[in-house]
Amino acid sequence: MATVQYTIVFGIMVSEIFLFFMLMMPMPDKWKQGLFKVMGHSKSVCVVVVYRVYIVVGVDYVDDTQIDWGVVGYQN
Repeated sequence: MATVQYTIVFGIMVSEIFLFFMLMMPMPDKWKQGLFKVMGHSKSVCVVVVYRVYIVVGVDYVDDTQIDWGVVGYQN
């Protein structure tokens, strides 16, 4: 069960890294202005971002509490 959660967390982190990398790539100013205009004024983009943050925080919380409760066994 723990490997599924680690895979989900890893996938979310990799997708965020990819998204930030794509936003940092050099692109024409018209594209950047259009992209940030859509991101700033679109209600659906805002909802997707908020849900994504809730999912990331929720998965991290579940992962952390399983470690604290001893569900996931670690050997020192």
